[in-house]
Amino acid sequence: MLLRVRYYTSLVTGRTDDGQPQRQDAYIRALAGLPCLTIHIGNFATRRVCRPLVEPIPLVYPKANGMQYVMVHNTEEKASDVNLASHLLRDGYTDQYDAAVVVSSDTDLVEPLRIVKEENRKPVVLLYPDYERKSVPKKLARVTSTVRFISKRDLACCQLPNPAPARNGELIVRPAEWA
Repeated sequence: MLLRVRYYTSLVTGRTDDGQPQRQDAYIRALAGLPCLTIHIGNFATRRVCRPLVEPIPLVYPKANGMQYVMVHNTEEKASDVNLASHLLRDGYTDQYDAAVVVSSDTDLVEPLRIVKEENRKPVVLLYPDYERKSVPKKLARVTSTVRFISKRDLACCQLPNPAPARNGELIVRPAEWA
């Protein structure tokens, strides 16, 4: 029996798509209407960094080492993996679940998954989002009990109803971009 679903995300800024924050907000409000789901919000950290180019660009002068560099915005999601790992471990140690199902491709989760499987002796099912059914990184596969791939067809079968009821009774209509 499914007792709890924890959803980890970070709020998008809309820097590259003005409508993205509104669509994400609609999705989070729709998810919040599900009875056994809790939402955990991290954040994005953006900083300017200098990166080397793979392919040279004409008229850009190389530095002394012969490489060309550009300044880019480096955006990283912060806290989602740490929050997931923290809850996974705490809930495991307090016997809040019989088996953990984790949807991720983040290899930063290797050690918490290993602890749950080997030290807590609880099964860990990894649902791996890989639409082309390539391979799961070996270090992730080694620390899980079972790996299952999530296909585009799986996602299509698991859509929220349209419209989806929010906690306050509001009906949230699926944005056209989600179709």
